[in-house]
Amino acid sequence: GTYTLQYDVTDSSGNAAIQQVRTVSVVAPPPPAAPTGLQVISTTTSVTLTWDDPGDDSITGYKILSRMPAVQPDLSVLVADTGSADNTYTVNNLEPDTKYAFRVVALSDHGKSEVSKFISIHTERPPSQ
Repeated sequence: GTYTLQYDVTDSSGNAAIQQVRTVSVVAPPPPAAPTGLQVISTTTSVTLTWDDPGDDSITGYKILSRMPAVQPDLSVLVADTGSADNTYTVNNLEPDTKYAFRVVALSDHGKSEVSKFISIHTERPPSQ
């Protein structure tokens, strides 16, 4: 935003300078860039996601979004709000032998990023008995 500052200056002897008015424009920092380089490793009931750090020191956390294309092709569900600047997260309690798609949003004090591209994974089948 734009701010107008008005100030009076007086020295220790009481001599006053002419009143000054200054206008200052402050530009807010942009939100972080979207995470890139999303990779995933799966087990039968979990996936571990990793991604490239967007290179923004103001990152405060990430949101992990998921969908099951066979069940909810157009609905993304919030899986986690990490509250951490770490660029890895494990999602547990997934269904075995099921296709999932994940994406990540970076969060900072300056806002949230666009969502990353989806990465799809098929959880492993349980071992046959």
